[in-house]
Amino acid sequence: MRISNKQMAENLKHRIYQQVSQILASQTKITTGKKINKLSDDPVAMGRILEYRSSISRMEQYKRNISLGKNHLEAVDGILEAVSELIDQAKDIAANPDPDLSTSQASQVANIRQQILQFANSKHNGNYIFSGHQTDTAPFNSAGTYQGDSGTRDVVIGQGMTVNIEADGSEIFQGSQDVFQVLDDLQTAILANNKPNIKTQLSNLQDVLEQLNGIRAENAVQAKRMETAENHWASFKVNMEEMLSRTQDADLAEAVIDLKVQKTAYEASLATGSMIIQPSLIDFLR
Repeated sequence: MRISNKQMAENLKHRIYQQVSQILASQTKITTGKKINKLSDDPVAMGRILEYRSSISRMEQYKRNISLGKNHLEAVDGILEAVSELIDQAKDIAANPDPDLSTSQASQVANIRQQILQFANSKHNGNYIFSGHQTDTAPFNSAGTYQGDSGTRDVVIGQGMTVNIEADGSEIFQGSQDVFQVLDDLQTAILANNKPNIKTQLSNLQDVLEQLNGIRAENAVQAKRMETAENHWASFKVNMEEMLSRTQDADLAEAVIDLKVQKTAYEASLATGSMIIQPSLIDFLR
């Protein structure tokens, strides 16, 4: 069977097209550093790559959540530590009442109350810390009345894993004892030189201190949970990134060699084609 010049040309065009496609594919691998750049390269592997990327993205989000949660807990602990120190100062005053200094001591208690009120109305990242979900509302007014709600700060640290951080200021500062009421009563008792009532408020201040220490201990447990989760995700992310790299990253040395071989084959096809496809009668007539 005779093969026409047109058939040879079509075959040659098809072969050259395939070679050009291979060259472009190798160039893309070298440029991107990846052996799989589109779904048609390897549908199964691309599916795994997308799954790995999705998992890594989720882990990065968990890491951001944990970082924000830990920062929040550190801010809360710093505030409660400062409040505890102020409670200790009030306890010292209650433990050593002096009728000759009653006005001065009462003024000190009032100052302590004002400082604690300011700490209770602290903000973190622009939001009130102890107002539950009402983060735009100051938790306490000047009378010590709670204005927030009972909401908690929920930190998602993994799939189906949430850490709840106490944010209800009434539970923290007005749980078993209302710190503002106790300090108000202490101030009144000092001015009246009412020693039995001063002693009662001294006991109440100790209850407030234990109340704050209980919150701090609970927060420490939550911080430990977040730290454990953070370490787990950091390790798991490394493993996931290694699997992603093995699946999608190209062997650059191999890709460069393939490109050189493909270019040589392409040039050989062009040279061979120029010799195989002879001029036709029409070419002579021209």
